[in-house]
Amino acid sequence: MNLQEFLIIITFVTGGVLGRILLQGLPSVEPITFFAILAGSLFGWKKGAATGISAWYLSNFLMFGGQGPWTLIHVFSGACAGFLGGLLHKKAGYLKTFGVITIATLLFEIPMTISSGIFFGFGIIASFFTAIPFMVAHLASNIGFSLLIPKARKIILEKGKLNEKELFKSYIKKLKRISKNEN
Repeated sequence: MNLQEFLIIITFVTGGVLGRILLQGLPSVEPITFFAILAGSLFGWKKGAATGISAWYLSNFLMFGGQGPWTLIHVFSGACAGFLGGLLHKKAGYLKTFGVITIATLLFEIPMTISSGIFFGFGIIASFFTAIPFMVAHLASNIGFSLLIPKARKIILEKGKLNEKELFKSYIKKLKRISKNEN
């Protein structure tokens, strides 16, 4: 991992943690899935998974409720989001991004709802019925975040100078112009 990638990933983890803390008043709204998918789409599934895992784990230290058995589900869903983001590594169009973030959100919501029904003793079916508004809010907010991924990815690749292939081509063109001017 080069320094640019490391700093961007640290920024994504920090953004996910701070965003989750600041948005905790809005039930089921969190930016961690967005950052994990964005990291996966930029740097591959391993770095995306590391971003999601780190942001969920660290944010739980600062959230109401803290660490608990749900942390395993949070970490699992962060890893899944980053892994799925890796599917967008070559191209992150809106439709593909929409599908990835929807699957990632469901991979969070379904295990979380099942475990809530078991941990708190009101049953899995009752847990699913009571979780519907939260699932809808989580899915809607993540779909909203997903609209930002293709544009954010493009900006980071261009401004962060991570599109090395394009940079290399432009340098070759400049070198050819310079060599023609010298002759």
